[in-house]
Amino acid sequence: MKKRYLFGNWKMNLSGASATTQAEITLSALHQYSTPCLTVGIAPSFLEIPKIVELAKDSSLMVGAQNVHFQACGAFTGEISSEMLVAAGASFVIVGHSERRTYFGETNSSAAQRAVSAMKCGLMTIFCMGETLAEREENRTKDIITSQLKGVIDVVQNSELSTSALKKLILAYEPVWAIGSGKVASPEQVDETTSDIIKIWSHLFDNLKVDKPKEKDLIPAVIYGGSVDPNNAKDLLTISNLSGFLPGGASIHKEKFPKLIQICAESLGH
Repeated sequence: MKKRYLFGNWKMNLSGASATTQAEITLSALHQYSTPCLTVGIAPSFLEIPKIVELAKDSSLMVGAQNVHFQACGAFTGEISSEMLVAAGASFVIVGHSERRTYFGETNSSAAQRAVSAMKCGLMTIFCMGETLAEREENRTKDIITSQLKGVIDVVQNSELSTSALKKLILAYEPVWAIGSGKVASPEQVDETTSDIIKIWSHLFDNLKVDKPKEKDLIPAVIYGGSVDPNNAKDLLTISNLSGFLPGGASIHKEKFPKLIQICAESLGH
């Protein structure tokens, strides 16, 4: 059965009344276009999570975080653990976003550790990956994706995480050159790269050596982020390997995010 996922990354935007208003607008649209095969979530700032969790308690809206630390506790000033997010009511987390990698020095390894920590706590985990413009022009996209996914597989290999916990994993293809730039990867580029992501993941997972049960053919859903809005969403959803979106700017827009909810629902025949 086809499924769609739409997760809004608010980044460092919206607080107080403006956060409440955008959450209420999202809830209204979700109520109007709700369908069992559509999962919608928003990731506000850490401070807004408990309030929005309370607003969304009688709905299917998921509320998540934009980052998480890989340790459960300790002397890590300013960080938030997976356990803390669960206690605050969060149900998903975004890890490895290119802005975290670019501005805060996160690596493939640390992003993978964050992902595994989150999945251990039962959080749905959106693992971001993507290439820079220079890397694409050098035809290195597959190499970059492989190294980013291998980071996850390597951490799973050396962790106590059950491979069945990988059911909580969603892979987000975010070409760095498209994020916040207004540029969008063409449907052909997204089709090619999402197909490569699935092939690379399958190869790495098949070669995962673990002394525990390994579910066969465990392929995470793949979503796309990078200047997604209602103008390009319909064309992108024609891609067979694509299951949805991780928008940034559109997710804090009072008209664009509801429209994206509508487009995703209608693509399911709602």
